[in-house]
Amino acid sequence: MTSPHDALFRFVFGDCEHAAGLLRSALPADVAAAIDWTTLERLAEPHPDGRGGERVCDLLFSCRLRSGPRLLLYVVLEHKSRGRRFDVLQVFAQVTAVLERYRREHPGERFLPAVLPVVLHVGRRPWAAPVSLRELFDVDALPAGVVQHLPDLTVRLDDVNRDDERALRDRALSLTGLWSLASLRYLPALSDDPKGLARWLETWADVIEEVVCAPTGQEAVRAISSYLLQTSRLPRLRVEVVMQRILNERAMTRRKSTYDQIVEEERAHGSASVVLRQLTRRFGPLPDGVEQRVRTAGSEDLDRWADRLLDAATLDEVFEGA
Repeated sequence: MTSPHDALFRFVFGDCEHAAGLLRSALPADVAAAIDWTTLERLAEPHPDGRGGERVCDLLFSCRLRSGPRLLLYVVLEHKSRGRRFDVLQVFAQVTAVLERYRREHPGERFLPAVLPVVLHVGRRPWAAPVSLRELFDVDALPAGVVQHLPDLTVRLDDVNRDDERALRDRALSLTGLWSLASLRYLPALSDDPKGLARWLETWADVIEEVVCAPTGQEAVRAISSYLLQTSRLPRLRVEVVMQRILNERAMTRRKSTYDQIVEEERAHGSASVVLRQLTRRFGPLPDGVEQRVRTAGSEDLDRWADRLLDAATLDEVFEGA
């Protein structure tokens, strides 16, 4: 199942417009300068298990170096509190899958493309796990002749946890990318702190206002607000009050409140699930079309059907007159 962190990351940084700034800030300056960023494009991610299951959070991009060769950038989001010892082994398997697929799709090519793995870490504590495959071997106990033949891979670690607010703002990110990265960096730690959440929203209000009023701003607000609602451990009403006060006062007054729309949609989604569960318990398996009808209904219809469930003798009575 895709986590809220993965969903926000893929939604925002799966777009090359936002990914370019993130990658430029994550890569060494000489590597970033060597890339022709106008050639950046997203590729379908491979599946190392070979069964086609969904690979959550990993993103794969292709670009060209200014000197001509192709470069693949494999981006991994890690949002755990700290890296685990064998995370780099998993990245190695994923990079291998990228190369194996490239070989299948380009059987006439003599050389494989360079693949540069980038690990973006947004956990609460700094990354403390190995960043190279060679660190997983007990090389001190092995003869030099053995060590030189061991496989190796070094990931480019971008430990966002080490960035304070100024360092984040100094990155050459799009405004949507900046707000999203700041959300991934800070919001999990504020999941049960309403005052801290309010202060954070005030701190980033200038960026939020610009995003909200951009042509595609409502999509970004929808994604980030949904992320906040899903990750917060605060009572939902309390989160709504904080968000409405800050966003409506500072940004939403210039446009209809997208946040209010999101809250309504989230409530409707939750109500629909409850109504469907109660309908099934009361009347058994539901006929074709009923689930879609309920899930696409508005709040008023859902409330009316929930009330009718208490007394209706048949399924038709629940939806009578609708």
